[in-house]
Formats: sequence, structure tokens, C-alpha cells
Amino acid sequence: MSERVQVTHFADPGCPWDYSAEPVRVALEQRYGEQLAWRNDQVGVYESAATAAARGYTTAGQAESYRIFQERHGMPFCTKERPRLQGTWPAARAVKAAERQGRPLGAALLRRLRLAWFVEGRILDPEDELLHVAAQVAGLDLTDFAADLESEVSARALERDMQEARHPGPVALGLEKTSQPTGELSPRYSTPTYRFTFEDRSVVVPGFQPLAAYEVALHNLHPEIERRAVPDAAGFLRAHPGEPYATVEVAAAIGRSPRTTSGQLAALLDEGAVTRTRPGAGELWSWGPPAFDLRCRTRPHLDERLEHELAA
Repeated sequence: MSERVQVTHFADPGCPWDYSAEPVRVALEQRYGEQLAWRNDQVGVYESAATAAARGYTTAGQAESYRIFQERHGMPFCTKERPRLQGTWPAARAVKAAERQGRPLGAALLRRLRLAWFVEGRILDPEDELLHVAAQVAGLDLTDFAADLESEVSARALERDMQEARHPGPVALGLEKTSQPTGELSPRYSTPTYRFTFEDRSVVVPGFQPLAAYEVALHNLHPEIERRAVPDAAGFLRAHPGEPYATVEVAAAIGRSPRTTSGQLAALLDEGAVTRTRPGAGELWSWGPPAFDLRCRTRPHLDERLEHELAA
């Protein structure tokens, strides 16, 4: 009998709702640590740029929606218009390829892809872009990843995830926290949706919800689960050196308001302990220099070195 709660996160690297809910995931990881065993199932929001266009997406509309998401929920976004639309399936398949080396590495790549998509404005359906981003995930063997990205194993893993996501439970259906875009035969879980499983019982928290909804579900499912004491901003960031976090993510992790958290972060910045990055709308903080360069790219289709030369 396992003492860990199994967490299935129905996710997508290109869903702005899922990205905007990152503070919830960060807070759950901080408060419950090893008591949770995580699994990320990719729902596959749209297959390709053509699919996105057929559903009414435009690059201008997408840029405007990202501005609204940033204002309402606080995660950083690059709000510049992209040169074209893109599908989410290639990035989702990349997550499944990384998981061949372990679920933690798959989760790390999912996080990095989210930052690349929403903070940098990258176009991530070309394979070379996926390889470039994957190279920035510590511990991921790039040779094995490249082979797994091309293999049928990752394609089948993504298909299994998508099939599971397209069998939403009664709670999601009853609360209308599902999605069924034109052309799809059945509804699927909307992102983010979390399913908590302990022993022989499961609870589903569907759609974008406040942190309290997840904690109530967890404690009803497993009343003995321990809610750990939270650190201050310095303690949280120090435990993840180089990893960039938004102000709202740090606030969720330490259980303080964004205003109080901003004060702690400003003091740390004055001390030289943290680095602040302002890649577009919003800001990110890291203990020491960030592990990778995050910039809102005015020309996401250009090689980075060429872009630097043009900027100079």
C-alpha cells in the first residue's frame, strides 16, 4: 500500500490556462513534497497550425488574449504577435519523449516548454527548436531524447494520454469543465485538470480552480497528509537555484500575497541575492543568475545569434 497520493495532471504545453495555473502546481509541490507522486498526461489541445486556424485562432487574437491572461492571473507573457500559429502536439510529444528518461525530466521539459512558448514567444513545432529547448534541461540526455522524439514509442504515449483525457469523469461533465472543439467526437478534460488517487479512491478537480479547491480535495481523500511549513521568498528560491519563478508563483509557494512577496523579492534584489528578469509583460525571479536566457522575441523565427546581431 503506497502512502503517496498519485497526482495525474491533464496538461498541455501550449494552453494559457494551464500555464496561468502554474502557481497552484508550485504551491502543491512546496507544501506536500514527496507525499505526492506526479504524472503529466498531455491532452493535445490542437494538432497543428492548420487545426488552430480552423478553430478560429489568429496570431493577433492570440497576442491580445495573452495580454489579458497576464493582467488577470499574473504569469509573465510575451504579448508580441507571433509570425504564425502552431500546434501543441509536437511539444506534447516532446514531453513524452523526455519521460523515457524519467517523469521528473519530462516535467522539467514541460516547464521549460511553457516558458519558451509563453514567455519567449518561440515557435515550437520544428524539431530543431524542440531540441534547442531540451538542451537546456539539466540531466536530459539529448542524443536519447532526439531518438525518442522520432520513435513510435513517444507517439503512442501521446496517443494514450489523449485517449485518457477524452474520457472525462462525471464531476468534470457536471460542472461543464470540459472542452469539445469543433471536429472532435467527444469531450475532453479542460486544462488544467488534476486527478488525485490514494489507495482505491480518486478525486478529480477539473478546470482552472483556486489553490484551496485542490487542498480540500487532497485532505478529504487523505486526511493524514501533512501540510509542510512554508519558507519565505529567500528560502524558496534558494532551494531552486537558477530556476526562474514569477512573483505569483513565489507568492503561492510561500503562502503570502503578491504584494508582500514583491516586498521580500525587492529586498533580496537590493542585497544582490536574486536576479530579476523582465522578458515581456511580467517578471521572473531566480536565486542567482537564471539557468537560461528568457527574452520576449520580436522575431521568434530567427536564429538567436542573428537576433542579437540585429538588436546590436
